[in-house]
Amino acid sequence: MGSNWLTSVRKNHAVEHATISILGRNLDKYGQFGGSSNGNGYYIFGPATKENILDASTEAIGRLNLGEHQLAISPFCGTNFLLGGAVATLTTGAILGKKNRLAKIPEAIGLSVLGLVGAFRLGSIAQRKWTTMAEIGNLTIASIEEINEGLYRVNTNID
Repeated sequence: MGSNWLTSVRKNHAVEHATISILGRNLDKYGQFGGSSNGNGYYIFGPATKENILDASTEAIGRLNLGEHQLAISPFCGTNFLLGGAVATLTTGAILGKKNRLAKIPEAIGLSVLGLVGAFRLGSIAQRKWTTMAEIGNLTIASIEEINEGLYRVNTNID
């Protein structure tokens, strides 16, 4: 699994985010979708049909190729939650230390919240630099499979 695989994952991740954003807007169900990407495509779960997902994925590819790269960045991405959890854990641990832990709890909570806010900003930077690639090139939809009600696998071709 080399850089070509990682590039494929990043491109699929970008299209997954853009598809979810468009689905939420088109169906007036913002925040009700999730997804996961790999080198062969991506999964979408939420209240949609196969046709909704095909339409949104096709629009996502077109818009990303037209330069709407912001569609590849999502505030709901797992990258944001992973960084947020890490920052809050490290901040709390550093502040509480080993002595007078109870007295330090208000400070730990306050600084952890600030850390979470900052982590979400870092999450969008991490998405842009490492976990998504908005320049998707000739990525196309090969097929869409309904796995279970509300769970779809979108298979892609990447040149």
